[in-house]
Amino acid sequence: MTELGVWTVQLNKDSDQRQGL
Repeated sequence: MTELGVWTVQLNKDSDQRQGL
């Protein structure tokens, strides 16, 4: 997986946590 892919996945995880899912 590319660095951009890892960054995108991590960003998505952060967004989910902020939404309280």
